[in-house]
Amino acid sequence: MQLRRVGWTIVLALFAACAAVTSTGTGTSELEVRMEGARTFTPRDLREEIELDLADLPTRSQPRSAVDDAAYTLVEHYRSQGFPACSVQYELQELAGPRRIVVFRITEGSRARLAGVRIEGCTRLKASELLSAAALTGLERAGPPRWYVERELSDATRAMEGEAASRGYLDARFTAVELDWNEARTEVRALLKFEEGPRYTIAAGPRLVGGIPDVDARLDIASWAGRALTPRAPLDLRARVEEQYLQNGYPDVEVELTELPPDAEARVALEFNIQPGPRVTIASIQARGNEKTRTRHVLELLTIRRGDRYDVREIRASFQRLNRSGLFRRVELSLEPGAASERALIVEVEEVTSTEVFFEPGYGSYEGLRALAGVRETNLLGAGRTLSLDGLIAERASRAVFGVSEPHVFGTDYEAGLSVFRELRDEPSYDKDELGVALALSRELRPRLRLSTEYRFRASRVSEVDVSDPSAIAQTENVDISSLALIGSWDQRDSVFVPTEGNLLRASLEYGDAALGSELDFTRLRVTETWLTSLREGTVLALSWRMGVIAPHGDTSGIPLQERFFNGGENTVRSFREDELGPRDPQGVPIGGEGFQVLSAELRQRIKGSLEGAGFWDGGTLATQAQDVLAVDDVRQALGLGVRYLLPIGPLRLDCGWNPAPRAGEDRWRAHFSVGMAF
Repeated sequence: MQLRRVGWTIVLALFAACAAVTSTGTGTSELEVRMEGARTFTPRDLREEIELDLADLPTRSQPRSAVDDAAYTLVEHYRSQGFPACSVQYELQELAGPRRIVVFRITEGSRARLAGVRIEGCTRLKASELLSAAALTGLERAGPPRWYVERELSDATRAMEGEAASRGYLDARFTAVELDWNEARTEVRALLKFEEGPRYTIAAGPRLVGGIPDVDARLDIASWAGRALTPRAPLDLRARVEEQYLQNGYPDVEVELTELPPDAEARVALEFNIQPGPRVTIASIQARGNEKTRTRHVLELLTIRRGDRYDVREIRASFQRLNRSGLFRRVELSLEPGAASERALIVEVEEVTSTEVFFEPGYGSYEGLRALAGVRETNLLGAGRTLSLDGLIAERASRAVFGVSEPHVFGTDYEAGLSVFRELRDEPSYDKDELGVALALSRELRPRLRLSTEYRFRASRVSEVDVSDPSAIAQTENVDISSLALIGSWDQRDSVFVPTEGNLLRASLEYGDAALGSELDFTRLRVTETWLTSLREGTVLALSWRMGVIAPHGDTSGIPLQERFFNGGENTVRSFREDELGPRDPQGVPIGGEGFQVLSAELRQRIKGSLEGAGFWDGGTLATQAQDVLAVDDVRQALGLGVRYLLPIGPLRLDCGWNPAPRAGEDRWRAHFSVGMAF
């Protein structure tokens, strides 16, 4: 490793040396740029700063002006990095032919640290709060230096003046800046002279002129008195007056605000001149642009109805419902022109293509090559219903699902879905064949927060059982399962396929019982929590916790093999093959358990373009009995590295996991190639 580092150091040094004598990279080899006196920044970095200044030098009638611009750019660059005394001289040498040499002689001067900032002149405002607003606190403490940049200090004073104004001190100004340098001019402390001025407030009893008394009474204007008069306060109060009228049927309201001169105590009286216009009732609703979507369905999506009084809140809610339906590319709601008290609401939409045929190839280290294909109609019969048929074919699995959904059951915000499915899968311990039907009712409680309830019936059949453990065989049976489930999900991730920020929380509680027609009595809980944050551009830290537990009750004494949890594989603990973490029979065949946990941490780093690398740690358990699901005395681990190539459907992923403590029959290393994130 040390030899490799030395090798890279030599390569980089040679590269820098070559860069110091080569051309600017401005597109011509006839211009040579030399940097003399540069100690802090490399010649290559400095040439990049002036590349645009010198780009058109060969075509300028006065080439010296381009060099003069470049020298100014160099000075500004140094000063922005804490060199206030930097100066740059230059020499332009014109040789035979078009060849030129530019020599920049740089006098860097001392790099100065901003060691502290004090404010003099605060009386009611706290200097510490102003400094905090401009990020000028803690300069005296040890840590990375804050370099002195004159422009940044000037920007900071403007930010502090804005902070003072936001508290009612509209006349607050910084009048002078005094700098105290140390002898070596490597540290400077700033003293800012401040004139605070009076604190302006809103006088009691703002006047409302020309309004409607019933609407004005709802504004509670008495509570405005004594508030700080900030630059935004008058605008916010005027918007509040307008909003109150828009909510009460006056779509044409106009509000003019006048600020009267302050009194001796800096109190400012406000006067609102209101022209409410007519109070409007929705006489009719006209839908335009809906070629495939039925007008009736467009009207069902609205929360405002014919005969309702105009209310801007209902207009906004209707706009959101139309947008969230996914049926329209563009939505616009407006009243017909005029000044009548009864007017039509115009709903203008532009529809999206509702029929989709899709094909998504993929690969999994266990399933092998796979392909997902199907067809989906999202506006069936022009009523926003979805009809879908999709299938998955892989080397060890196949699945087909037919589904239909109603997005607004009886005109409500509830969505109902019915699906019929068939799935065959070759598991490591057995083969599974399931045929079933599911009926779900769900609602989005708030953006990205969804709650669902589901009834599911499955005829579950097993064959080719490789397990030799007598207790496991006794519990392996064909069984009809009927269950109810409650499912909640809160998805705040910024992307479904390649997320970089946010979190996902998903939980489901499923209950099966003979009273529902089930041959298996059980309770099953699943929880998934994923958290992601961007540490810097292209670097993402991702954490995940997954847990599941299933427990028998009633007449059921044990959970059959096909309903148990398994652990290990490309999406769980990646130092194991599929399902091979946990209890096994004497021949080493996995027999599953009633509970599992997986905790994963992954650091993802964008390398270049769509290429990404990752380092990960996985820890997981598999409990034979449900009551042991939270035990952590036998955590199996994976440490590894991965490479991903990002695609629209998710990344192509190659992960290699190392097992730090392999047992008999377990591999030290395991590689997984698949499509999609591990979590």
